[in-house]
Amino acid sequence: MKTLQVERKSGVPRQRIKYYREHGFIPTNSVKVGTRTDYTYTEEDILTLRRIDKLLSIGINLKTIKLIIESGVSDNISVFDQIRYLANNNQETIEK
Repeated sequence: MKTLQVERKSGVPRQRIKYYREHGFIPTNSVKVGTRTDYTYTEEDILTLRRIDKLLSIGINLKTIKLIIESGVSDNISVFDQIRYLANNNQETIEK
């Protein structure tokens, strides 16, 4: 899927999609077309974008969100449990 399709499907504006891609929240899958770079996204990327927005909306900061995503903890458990899992498994990272 292209950025415009992801923007429509996820509800996340293009500028934020670019930010999340550039800062490692979602993978960078790209193809060079002449001087232009086309980025492609998966359904999983859309779910990740929605998850980021959900966590931001309840006041979780981007640093913590990135740690949650990188930890691989499931989105099927409560936000409280996601953060508790993160705290139990990444104590030294959180303290930095």
